[in-house]
Amino acid sequence: MRSSIYTEARLHPWMATGAAVLGSLALRLLLGGRVAASGGNATVGKALHIQMEAKPGREACVQRLMQDILGAIEDEPRALPWYGLHRGSQEFGIFQTFPDELARVRHLASPGARMLLARSVALLARLPRIRHGRADG
Repeated sequence: MRSSIYTEARLHPWMATGAAVLGSLALRLLLGGRVAASGGNATVGKALHIQMEAKPGREACVQRLMQDILGAIEDEPRALPWYGLHRGSQEFGIFQTFPDELARVRHLASPGARMLLARSVALLARLPRIRHGRADG
């Protein structure tokens, strides 16, 4: 299994709280300044934060969807870190960063994004809440 905050949080529940705090901090940083991409000197310019609520009884299916999305975006050349989170019993989230607007727009038409949209009606209590963030302002 690939390692991400999502998989690590499932294996170590204490990490879920840390991931939520990091995600919250990242959003604040995105609104206020530049954020360095982990593992390099690239500057992150754009971000997506997606919040989802699973329908009752569909949590395992949403977990599988998150794993499928992660697999689909691994080959995207300009999708920097991807963080998935499972908070509480039905709350899920994705936080992903991009170097610029073009990379983010391309991602929104990617197989991972299409997968999320195609499965949303069957798995989620409501449409995903998608927030766009900036780090270049």
